[in-house]
Amino acid sequence: MSNKMANTSNPCPSVQSVPKVRVVLLALTMLLSACNTPGPTPVPSAIPPTQTAVIVTPTPSPTPVPTPTPVPPTPTPYPPGAFVPTAARYVFHIDVDYENHTLEARETVIFTNTLGVPLADLGFYVPPNHEPGTLFLEALTVTVGSQTTRVYDLQADDLHVPFQSPLQPGQTATVEMAFTVEPPRMRTTSIFGGGGLGWSENAMNAGNWYPVLRPYRAGEGWYAFDWHSVGDPYVTDWADYEATITAPEGVTVVANGDLTRQGNAWTYRIRGRSLAFAASHRYQSEAAPAGAVTIESYWFPEHEPLGRLVLTETARCLLLDTDLFGPYPYDVLRIAETDFNGGQEFSGITFLGSGVYADYLKQTPGPRTILYTLIPHELSHQWWFGLVGNDQCREPWLDEALAQYSELFFYERFYPDDAAFRWEWMGNTVRRPGPIDGTIYDYSKERAYKDAVYLTGALFIGRLREALGDERFFAFLQDYAATYRGRLATTDDFFAMLGRHATPEETDPLRRAFFR
Repeated sequence: MSNKMANTSNPCPSVQSVPKVRVVLLALTMLLSACNTPGPTPVPSAIPPTQTAVIVTPTPSPTPVPTPTPVPPTPTPYPPGAFVPTAARYVFHIDVDYENHTLEARETVIFTNTLGVPLADLGFYVPPNHEPGTLFLEALTVTVGSQTTRVYDLQADDLHVPFQSPLQPGQTATVEMAFTVEPPRMRTTSIFGGGGLGWSENAMNAGNWYPVLRPYRAGEGWYAFDWHSVGDPYVTDWADYEATITAPEGVTVVANGDLTRQGNAWTYRIRGRSLAFAASHRYQSEAAPAGAVTIESYWFPEHEPLGRLVLTETARCLLLDTDLFGPYPYDVLRIAETDFNGGQEFSGITFLGSGVYADYLKQTPGPRTILYTLIPHELSHQWWFGLVGNDQCREPWLDEALAQYSELFFYERFYPDDAAFRWEWMGNTVRRPGPIDGTIYDYSKERAYKDAVYLTGALFIGRLREALGDERFFAFLQDYAATYRGRLATTDDFFAMLGRHATPEETDPLRRAFFR
């Protein structure tokens, strides 16, 4: 491959740590191909609060629970406002009523206070409750030592569980919940948060479907953020997950993590940012190796050739990303076709929309299609979101700009004749620098959000790569991934790490041009 693309006038020089290739872009039919296909989405009207508060006299005999997560050493002090890693384990027992499109769940959260300060309560985010009538919390208990109480306050998607007395550092609390989820009907036009949870005639999606602990900020407490129709309104810590999912005969359950199965009970275990699964009576599948990792692709029968194409392209893209970013953290990666119109990332699993598969069949086949761009984009999120987390609500550029630009690595390596087109499609041959550090709440339309955070964000990453050169650029990405593995990184963390690989003279002009 030619090395002539790596010159100072090119915003996306060729990879030097891998075979040199050129840069790319995709057709305007793919505008906003990042995590989803664009289209105006109105901001939903305000959701009236739903409060459930129950107070019961403590009972002395707690229900037996799984072994708590071991207490780590005394935490290192964090500056005010910094995200402090939490220690939690989630155990689920889920019954899938596939015919009636509902989930019956029991959730146990074992939380050990490793934060170094007493806690008055636990704060949970309940994503399904942005839509009233989706999650019904039927029971909740919290046990600390020999004391069990039933006290909680649920306001729409915000759940607080107070302690009878503050939870001291080193103490463990066990929260047990029983609830029903009635997912909305999926639409093949659904994107962003609308692509995670729902049902159709083909499948049921369960992403961002359960109460999850909010991150904790030093000196401030549980991190408050709200659901929003644009972007990904989710911020979660790494945690240990175990889920036993029981489904009817003939229904395949595809989730993230290591699988053991007994009859209709599918048990998955993973350490990651979330527990997600899709269930379908129509799935066909095939697996392929990518080094030591197994890739599994699940598709609907009418899209069998595309399911196999996704498998092949994902396998070789994973090997490339491992070379560029560092090791993939799991033994298995699964891709499940579901009924929406984009891509949605979770730890160890990606949902790809049937709308994208169907569109491919109407287009000239090949790499200048949305399907091809989603493969490297969503896969890179296993590093930029899954491995290195971030505040997707207020700093979404940290994962989306990197994921958008990561598409170029795939094209440079495997489709060099289409790389320049891909870059041109993003508009980045003529695009001017502008702010990329807006929050999801700054946008009411996907187009404006993606133009700033994804596309101009990719321009920033390209300019950064140009300024550093490939050797230092990829050394920086690997250092960043290794240092913030399993943590929530911030913009300040990104630039602090960048300072180890670049001079202020190289980075300050970029920060002034792309950040407010």
